[in-house]
Amino acid sequence: MVVGWIAVPIPKYGQYLVCPKCRSQVSADSKYCNYCGEMLRPQLILKICSRCQNRIISAAHYCPECGQKQ
Repeated sequence: MVVGWIAVPIPKYGQYLVCPKCRSQVSADSKYCNYCGEMLRPQLILKICSRCQNRIISAAHYCPECGQKQ
């Protein structure tokens, strides 16, 4: 028994991302590159609609749920 280790399933072939900066192959569920630290998935900035409280992207001019101008 090994203490301090967590069993993680090995990704299947094709379940990898290629880092746009260093071209290293990293796991598909990674947010950052293991080798250079580059962000792999851009994060969306969200805001809350003043009418329906729906979460929408900050660049939206209208709420897709209720149509309220933002």
